Amino acid sequence: MRLRSAAILAAFLLPFLSSSAAAQQPVCGDRDHIASELLRQHGEKPVARGVLLDGAHVLEVFAAPSGSFTVLITGTQGIACIPAAGLGWEKLSKPPSSSL
Repeated sequence: MRLRSAAILAAFLLPFLSSSAAAQQPVCGDRDHIASELLRQHGEKPVARGVLLDGAHVLEVFAAPSGSFTVLITGTQGIACIPAAGLGWEKLSKPPSSSL
C-alpha cells in the first residue's frame, strides 16, 4: 500500500518539477524539525494545508512575507519531504474568476 501511495504521489508531483529538480534527491526528515528550520532560516510559516487523495499524506505550503515559499509533504509516520520551493508566493483574496 505504501509503494502504491508513493507512486501516486510521484505521478502527481512529477509534472510540476523541472528536469533539474526531478534529478535531485528531495530533502526529507522529521516534519517538526523541517518546519522549525523553515521558520528560523527563511521566516516561513504554514499558510495552506490539505490531505492528499491517498489519505496518507498531508501537503502544506509554508510562506514568508518576502514571498519565498516551500511545499512540504508529510506521511503518517511524521517524515516530511520538500518537493518544491520558490519565490513570489501571493495570497489570493478571492478565487480567480476564470477556471484553470
